[in-house]
Amino acid sequence: AAASGGGSMGVGPTARAEHRKALGNEAFKAKEFTQAAVLYTEAIELDGSLHVVYANRAACFLQMREFRKALADCKTCQGMAPDYVKAHFREGMALMELAKEDGSLYADAARAFSKTLDLDPKNAAARSSLPIATAKAQRYAME
Repeated sequence: AAASGGGSMGVGPTARAEHRKALGNEAFKAKEFTQAAVLYTEAIELDGSLHVVYANRAACFLQMREFRKALADCKTCQGMAPDYVKAHFREGMALMELAKEDGSLYADAARAFSKTLDLDPKNAAARSSLPIATAKAQRYAME
């Protein structure tokens, strides 16, 4: 692989999108979630086929408490890459927050965590979140 930098390879929209994604990752690591979301959005505008960027932007939206936007990005990512674990886990996290307003969503959150574990049985975060979502879904169903 060629080093990043000049040359005719690095000028296409996909290369520019990958660069924005990398900058977004740096911003996210620095906990600059709004800036990261802007960079991921720019990457999506350059090349909407990079499923990881939607999952990354969903992580920003979770941190920013923009749960509906996070959920939408998770669904978009899943449509492009159905087995991308992080999209299912982040969907569950968004649904857990949205379920505080609409308890019927706890069951959807449980399904998202279950799907996460189907894809990644060792996922500790999903393993600890699933029983909470399941219990809340059952409690909601009994109300």
